[in-house]
Amino acid sequence: MSHYEIFSSDPALLTYFAKHLQEPSCTIIKEEDRYELCSSDIDALESSVSLGQGTNGLLSVFHLLSPNFKTLRTDEKVRVGVNGLLFMLNGVIKLKYKMPGLTRELTISPSQVRIGIVSMRDDQGRKLKTTARDLTMRANITVGEDFLLAADTRSPTAVEIWRLARSSPPIARALYYYGKAQVDDTSNLRKVVEEIMVDTYTGSRNPNFKEWKEQWPKNVGGRSKIENLWEWLNNAYVTGDKAAHSPATSFQQSTNMFISTPEALDIIHTLLTIWLEEKLVKP
Repeated sequence: MSHYEIFSSDPALLTYFAKHLQEPSCTIIKEEDRYELCSSDIDALESSVSLGQGTNGLLSVFHLLSPNFKTLRTDEKVRVGVNGLLFMLNGVIKLKYKMPGLTRELTISPSQVRIGIVSMRDDQGRKLKTTARDLTMRANITVGEDFLLAADTRSPTAVEIWRLARSSPPIARALYYYGKAQVDDTSNLRKVVEEIMVDTYTGSRNPNFKEWKEQWPKNVGGRSKIENLWEWLNNAYVTGDKAAHSPATSFQQSTNMFISTPEALDIIHTLLTIWLEEKLVKP
Protein backbone atom coordinates (compact mmCIF):
# COMPACT_ATOMS: atom_id res chain seq x y z
CA MET A 1 0.00 0.00 0.00
CA SER A 2 1.14 3.54 -0.70
CA HIS A 3 0.15 6.89 0.78
CA TYR A 4 0.58 9.98 -1.37
CA GLU A 5 1.43 13.33 0.16
CA ILE A 6 -0.94 16.08 -0.96
CA PHE A 7 -1.06 19.85 -0.61
CA SER A 8 -3.74 22.54 -0.50
CA SER A 9 -3.65 26.31 -0.69
CA ASP A 10 -5.96 26.26 2.33
CA PRO A 11 -4.79 24.11 5.27
CA ALA A 12 -8.32 24.01 6.69
CA LEU A 13 -9.40 21.82 3.76
CA LEU A 14 -6.84 19.14 4.61
CA THR A 15 -7.62 19.31 8.32
CA TYR A 16 -11.33 18.99 7.58
CA PHE A 17 -10.93 16.07 5.20
CA ALA A 18 -8.65 14.25 7.65
CA LYS A 19 -11.67 14.21 9.98
CA HIS A 20 -14.55 13.80 7.57
CA LEU A 21 -13.32 12.14 4.35
CA GLN A 22 -12.74 8.57 5.47
CA GLU A 23 -14.08 6.54 2.55
CA PRO A 24 -12.01 3.38 1.87
CA SER A 25 -11.78 4.49 -1.76
CA CYS A 26 -10.65 8.00 -0.81
CA THR A 27 -9.16 8.78 2.59
CA ILE A 28 -7.11 11.74 3.79
CA ILE A 29 -4.93 11.10 6.84
CA LYS A 30 -2.59 13.28 8.88
CA GLU A 31 0.88 11.82 9.25
CA GLU A 32 3.22 13.87 11.45
CA ASP A 33 3.30 17.32 9.79
CA ARG A 34 1.88 16.32 6.43
CA TYR A 35 -1.34 15.01 4.88
CA GLU A 36 -1.58 11.90 2.76
CA LEU A 37 -4.09 10.41 0.34
CA CYS A 38 -4.79 6.69 0.33
CA SER A 39 -7.32 4.63 -1.58
CA SER A 40 -8.36 0.99 -1.77
CA ASP A 41 -8.74 1.48 -5.53
CA ILE A 42 -5.13 2.63 -5.91
CA ASP A 43 -4.02 -0.29 -3.70
CA ALA A 44 -5.81 -2.62 -6.13
CA LEU A 45 -3.96 -1.07 -9.08
CA GLU A 46 -0.63 -1.48 -7.27
CA SER A 47 -1.40 -5.16 -6.71
CA SER A 48 -2.49 -5.64 -10.34
CA VAL A 49 -5.96 -6.55 -9.11
CA SER A 50 -9.07 -5.60 -11.05
CA LEU A 51 -11.07 -2.81 -9.44
CA GLY A 52 -14.16 -3.99 -7.61
CA GLN A 53 -17.81 -3.21 -8.11
CA GLY A 54 -18.96 0.36 -8.09
CA THR A 55 -15.85 1.80 -9.78
CA ASN A 56 -17.19 2.41 -13.30
CA GLY A 57 -17.09 6.16 -12.75
CA LEU A 58 -13.50 6.15 -11.61
CA LEU A 59 -12.50 3.89 -14.49
CA SER A 60 -14.14 6.23 -17.01
CA VAL A 61 -11.89 9.05 -15.80
CA PHE A 62 -8.81 6.79 -16.02
CA HIS A 63 -9.70 6.17 -19.66
CA LEU A 64 -10.08 9.90 -20.29
CA LEU A 65 -6.55 10.39 -19.02
CA SER A 66 -5.20 7.36 -20.89
CA PRO A 67 -7.41 5.70 -23.54
CA ASN A 68 -5.17 2.61 -23.45
CA PHE A 69 -5.37 2.37 -19.65
CA LYS A 70 -5.93 -1.40 -19.66
CA THR A 71 -2.64 -2.07 -21.44
CA LEU A 72 -0.46 0.19 -19.27
CA ARG A 73 2.24 -1.16 -16.97
CA THR A 74 1.32 -1.37 -13.30
CA ASP A 75 3.33 1.73 -12.34
CA GLU A 76 1.72 3.70 -15.16
CA LYS A 77 -1.76 2.59 -14.08
CA VAL A 78 -1.02 3.75 -10.54
CA ARG A 79 0.18 7.16 -11.77
CA VAL A 80 -2.95 7.60 -13.91
CA GLY A 81 -5.09 6.32 -11.03
CA VAL A 82 -3.76 8.84 -8.51
CA ASN A 83 -4.15 11.69 -11.00
CA GLY A 84 -7.66 10.61 -11.97
CA LEU A 85 -8.75 10.28 -8.35
CA LEU A 86 -7.46 13.78 -7.58
CA PHE A 87 -9.18 15.27 -10.64
CA MET A 88 -12.50 13.81 -9.50
CA LEU A 89 -11.98 14.87 -5.89
CA ASN A 90 -11.07 18.38 -7.00
CA GLY A 91 -14.31 18.56 -8.96
CA VAL A 92 -16.14 17.68 -5.74
CA ILE A 93 -14.22 20.35 -3.81
CA LYS A 94 -14.87 23.02 -6.44
CA LEU A 95 -18.57 22.20 -6.60
CA LYS A 96 -19.19 21.84 -2.87
CA TYR A 97 -16.91 24.49 -1.39
CA LYS A 98 -16.03 26.69 -4.39
CA MET A 99 -12.35 26.31 -3.51
CA PRO A 100 -9.19 25.25 -5.34
CA GLY A 101 -8.50 21.55 -4.96
CA LEU A 102 -5.65 19.34 -3.85
CA THR A 103 -2.37 18.76 -5.63
CA ARG A 104 0.64 16.48 -5.48
CA GLU A 105 2.95 19.41 -6.18
CA LEU A 106 3.87 22.30 -3.92
CA THR A 107 5.22 25.47 -5.51
CA ILE A 108 7.88 26.77 -3.14
CA SER A 109 9.12 29.49 -5.48
CA PRO A 110 8.74 30.24 -9.20
CA SER A 111 11.77 28.05 -9.87
CA GLN A 112 11.20 25.38 -7.23
CA VAL A 113 8.36 22.84 -7.22
CA ARG A 114 8.36 19.84 -4.91
CA ILE A 115 6.50 16.61 -5.58
CA GLY A 116 4.78 15.10 -2.54
CA ILE A 117 6.45 12.08 -0.97
CA VAL A 118 5.10 8.54 -1.28
CA SER A 119 4.99 6.43 1.89
CA MET A 120 5.06 2.66 1.45
CA ARG A 121 3.07 0.58 3.93
CA ASP A 122 2.72 -3.14 4.65
CA ASP A 123 -0.62 -4.96 4.96
CA GLN A 124 -0.90 -3.88 8.60
CA GLY A 125 -0.38 -0.24 7.68
CA ARG A 126 3.14 -0.05 9.12
CA LYS A 127 5.50 2.33 7.35
CA LEU A 128 8.13 0.59 5.25
CA LYS A 129 9.72 3.43 3.32
CA THR A 130 9.36 7.17 2.95
CA THR A 131 11.20 9.39 0.50
CA ALA A 132 13.23 12.17 2.10
CA ARG A 133 12.18 15.77 2.13
CA ASP A 134 13.37 19.11 3.40
CA LEU A 135 10.79 21.86 3.42
CA THR A 136 9.66 24.85 5.43
CA MET A 137 5.90 25.25 5.22
CA ARG A 138 4.32 28.64 4.68
CA ALA A 139 1.25 30.07 6.37
CA ASN A 140 -1.84 30.53 4.20
CA ILE A 141 -5.12 32.40 4.52
CA THR A 142 -7.85 29.91 5.39
CA VAL A 143 -11.64 29.83 5.16
CA GLY A 144 -11.82 27.84 8.39
CA GLU A 145 -13.33 24.47 9.19
CA ASP A 146 -16.64 26.03 10.24
CA PHE A 147 -17.23 27.16 6.66
CA LEU A 148 -16.60 23.66 5.32
CA LEU A 149 -18.76 22.02 7.96
CA ALA A 150 -21.62 24.42 7.24
CA ALA A 151 -21.35 23.65 3.50
CA ASP A 152 -21.68 19.94 4.21
CA THR A 153 -24.88 20.42 6.17
CA ARG A 154 -26.53 20.97 2.80
CA SER A 155 -27.15 17.94 0.60
CA PRO A 156 -25.42 16.58 -1.35
CA THR A 157 -22.41 16.40 0.94
CA ALA A 158 -18.88 15.97 -0.40
CA VAL A 159 -18.90 12.31 0.63
CA GLU A 160 -22.25 11.71 -1.09
CA ILE A 161 -20.94 13.33 -4.28
CA TRP A 162 -17.78 11.20 -4.15
CA ARG A 163 -19.79 7.98 -3.79
CA LEU A 164 -22.01 8.90 -6.73
CA ALA A 165 -19.03 9.83 -8.92
CA ARG A 166 -17.03 6.70 -8.16
CA SER A 167 -19.79 4.49 -9.54
CA SER A 168 -21.34 6.71 -12.22
CA PRO A 169 -19.36 7.49 -15.42
CA PRO A 170 -21.39 10.60 -16.40
CA ILE A 171 -21.00 12.14 -12.94
CA ALA A 172 -17.32 11.21 -12.73
CA ARG A 173 -16.57 12.71 -16.14
CA ALA A 174 -18.58 15.87 -15.39
CA LEU A 175 -16.66 16.41 -12.15
CA TYR A 176 -13.38 15.70 -13.94
CA TYR A 177 -14.11 18.42 -16.52
CA TYR A 178 -15.46 20.76 -13.84
CA GLY A 179 -12.39 20.35 -11.67
CA LYS A 180 -10.07 20.99 -14.62
CA ALA A 181 -11.91 24.01 -15.97
CA GLN A 182 -10.52 27.48 -15.38
CA VAL A 183 -12.85 30.49 -15.16
CA ASP A 184 -13.15 31.02 -18.92
CA ASP A 185 -12.41 27.43 -19.96
CA THR A 186 -15.55 27.02 -22.03
CA SER A 187 -14.25 23.80 -23.62
CA ASN A 188 -14.29 21.85 -20.36
CA LEU A 189 -17.34 23.69 -19.03
CA ARG A 190 -19.24 22.79 -22.20
CA LYS A 191 -18.37 19.13 -21.62
CA VAL A 192 -19.81 19.38 -18.10
CA VAL A 193 -23.15 20.54 -19.48
CA GLU A 194 -23.06 17.92 -22.25
CA GLU A 195 -22.59 15.12 -19.70
CA ILE A 196 -25.64 16.39 -17.80
CA MET A 197 -27.65 16.77 -21.01
CA VAL A 198 -26.88 13.26 -22.30
CA ASP A 199 -27.67 11.68 -18.94
CA THR A 200 -30.97 13.50 -18.39
CA TYR A 201 -32.30 13.60 -21.96
CA THR A 202 -35.52 11.64 -22.31
CA GLY A 203 -36.22 11.95 -26.02
CA SER A 204 -36.33 9.07 -28.48
CA ARG A 205 -33.62 10.45 -30.73
CA ASN A 206 -30.00 11.31 -30.06
CA PRO A 207 -29.70 13.99 -27.37
CA ASN A 208 -30.01 17.51 -28.68
CA PHE A 209 -30.05 20.80 -26.84
CA LYS A 210 -33.28 22.15 -28.33
CA GLU A 211 -35.36 19.31 -26.90
CA TRP A 212 -33.39 18.97 -23.67
CA LYS A 213 -33.89 22.58 -22.60
CA GLU A 214 -37.65 22.02 -22.78
CA GLN A 215 -37.41 18.99 -20.48
CA TRP A 216 -34.84 19.76 -17.79
CA PRO A 217 -34.20 21.47 -15.48
CA LYS A 218 -37.12 23.62 -14.43
CA ASN A 219 -35.55 25.71 -11.67
CA VAL A 220 -32.42 27.28 -13.11
CA GLY A 221 -34.12 30.51 -14.08
CA GLY A 222 -36.11 29.43 -17.12
CA ARG A 223 -35.24 28.33 -20.65
CA SER A 224 -33.82 31.72 -21.60
CA LYS A 225 -30.97 31.36 -19.09
CA ILE A 226 -30.15 27.88 -20.35
CA GLU A 227 -30.23 29.14 -23.94
CA ASN A 228 -27.91 32.02 -23.06
CA LEU A 229 -25.56 29.64 -21.27
CA TRP A 230 -25.45 27.28 -24.25
CA GLU A 231 -24.69 30.13 -26.64
CA TRP A 232 -22.01 31.45 -24.28
CA LEU A 233 -20.42 28.00 -24.17
CA ASN A 234 -20.54 27.43 -27.92
CA ASN A 235 -19.99 30.79 -29.60
CA ALA A 236 -16.56 30.86 -31.21
CA TYR A 237 -16.15 34.60 -30.61
CA VAL A 238 -16.49 34.11 -26.88
CA THR A 239 -14.70 30.77 -26.54
CA GLY A 240 -11.83 31.59 -28.87
CA ASP A 241 -12.10 28.20 -30.57
CA LYS A 242 -14.40 26.22 -32.80
CA ALA A 243 -16.91 24.60 -30.49
CA ALA A 244 -17.76 20.96 -31.15
CA HIS A 245 -21.46 21.69 -31.30
CA SER A 246 -21.58 25.39 -32.15
CA PRO A 247 -24.99 26.82 -33.05
CA ALA A 248 -25.51 27.94 -36.60
CA THR A 249 -25.62 31.51 -35.32
CA SER A 250 -22.11 31.26 -33.87
CA PHE A 251 -20.22 34.22 -35.31
CA GLN A 252 -18.56 37.38 -34.09
CA GLN A 253 -21.13 39.57 -32.42
CA SER A 254 -21.15 41.96 -29.53
CA THR A 255 -20.61 40.05 -26.31
CA ASN A 256 -23.43 41.94 -24.59
CA MET A 257 -25.84 39.39 -26.10
CA PHE A 258 -24.40 36.77 -23.76
CA ILE A 259 -24.62 36.28 -20.03
CA SER A 260 -21.59 37.28 -18.04
CA THR A 261 -18.94 34.76 -17.01
CA PRO A 262 -20.01 34.82 -13.32
CA GLU A 263 -23.63 34.22 -14.38
CA ALA A 264 -22.61 31.32 -16.61
CA LEU A 265 -20.52 29.71 -13.87
CA ASP A 266 -23.37 30.11 -11.40
CA ILE A 267 -25.82 28.37 -13.76
CA ILE A 268 -23.41 25.47 -14.33
CA HIS A 269 -22.93 25.13 -10.56
CA THR A 270 -26.70 25.05 -10.11
CA LEU A 271 -27.17 22.50 -12.92
CA LEU A 272 -24.61 20.18 -11.36
CA THR A 273 -26.11 20.50 -7.89
CA ILE A 274 -29.68 19.81 -9.08
CA TRP A 275 -28.48 16.84 -11.14
CA LEU A 276 -26.69 15.29 -8.17
CA GLU A 277 -29.62 15.94 -5.85
CA GLU A 278 -31.86 14.06 -8.27
CA LYS A 279 -29.35 11.20 -8.43
CA LEU A 280 -29.46 10.82 -4.67
CA VAL A 281 -33.24 10.51 -4.78
CA LYS A 282 -33.37 8.36 -7.92
CA PRO A 283 -29.96 6.70 -8.52
